[in-house]
Amino acid sequence: MKSWIKITGFTVLWAVIACNQAEQKDETSSSILLQPPFAGISDSISQDNNNRELYIRRAGLLNQQGEHALAFKDLEAAWKLAPSEPLAEARVNSLFMMGKNDQALSLLKELLSAYPNNLNLKRRMGEALLHSGQYEQAIETYDKMIAADSLDFESYYEKGLLYLEM
Repeated sequence: MKSWIKITGFTVLWAVIACNQAEQKDETSSSILLQPPFAGISDSISQDNNNRELYIRRAGLLNQQGEHALAFKDLEAAWKLAPSEPLAEARVNSLFMMGKNDQALSLLKELLSAYPNNLNLKRRMGEALLHSGQYEQAIETYDKMIAADSLDFESYYEKGLLYLEM
């Protein structure tokens, strides 16, 4: 009986510590935006939160500093203000930088329906399929790109890398 109480006590203690650490991380992340080199852009965003370019600029700086999760939030804010193909690519790239392949894959499916001719999104789809172990679909993706443009050396290269990894 005493061991059950100890286990329950440790579990509750662990949960409280984990929650406090998550809150501290959120506070730290928010405080990063108030420090250089982000402070000026963050101030501008607080004055004009409908300026898409400010979010994009800050996302670029955040990515340079390795703050990919915060950069993704800014890219999402910019996307809500005015979607565009380059911003779609940036959102996918940001997910890959965070190692969120599954989210990138589902976002790519959505974006390719909106931008079916975007070669970069198609390449990233092949990459996402490869990383998720869907080799046949990845090969199919590259085959379609090669069929559309037989001089697309990048698709041949990516397809070759895919075969090496299989």
